Amino acid sequence: MPTKRVIESHTRLKLLYEQEFGKTISDRTWRRRVSEMKQFIVGFNVLNRDASKQVANYAVINKMRGRLINSKHHHERMLAFKYFRDIGNKTINISGDKFLNLLAGHLKVDLKQVPISTRYYWFSRINLKFNPNSLYPIDELCFVAYIAAIWTINKRQTDKSADPNASKLTLSN
Repeated sequence: MPTKRVIESHTRLKLLYEQEFGKTISDRTWRRRVSEMKQFIVGFNVLNRDASKQVANYAVINKMRGRLINSKHHHERMLAFKYFRDIGNKTINISGDKFLNLLAGHLKVDLKQVPISTRYYWFSRINLKFNPNSLYPIDELCFVAYIAAIWTINKRQTDKSADPNASKLTLSN
């Protein structure tokens, strides 16, 4: 039996999720979302101090991805998310520069081909300001990696349609 504190936290977080997502959801859908967050966000608990920020970020991702969850590229995006979530088991914070280098290695992209404005965009999508020297919680960088993976997939598809010989972006660090 959930405590009064847990029930209040669920209610507050569900309202926050709906506000960020842009529409109301049923209690059943909310339970599914909590289950997903527990799966994808290390140590997620509705009673955690940072649960509000995690729920808001997750709502932004869900709003952005829309019906793409069943797409053939969803798995690749989730691999990027999980890659950084697993790094989070070893470290808590990471610098913006180190994150981008790890991300480039994981996604097999050349950072020189990624416009600087795009890097700032990735961070802004989850309400972070990018600074190469700043330290970021790895839990938040998981969401940035998810967004960056979307860009990488789209970039590869654009490159393939423009050049039939292009298979993927080149890797170099």
